[in-house]
Amino acid sequence: MRNMLDSVRGHLRAALRHQKDEMGFNLAAVRYINGGVDAKKSKNFMDEEEFKGMEERNKKKRGFATLA
Repeated sequence: MRNMLDSVRGHLRAALRHQKDEMGFNLAAVRYINGGVDAKKSKNFMDEEEFKGMEERNKKKRGFATLA
């Protein structure tokens, strides 16, 4: 009787471990997808003048070398 109970306990623990791993994987996938959905839902609006100012600040100045 004890051997049978030990066997059942071993199988039960293995099955529970498998279910826990699978749920953790699925939960991580749901969180990842939710992050993508949130990113698509939110839009950042900015003033046109502010955007032009940002573009001008990010431009790199090009220096020309003099040839002698």
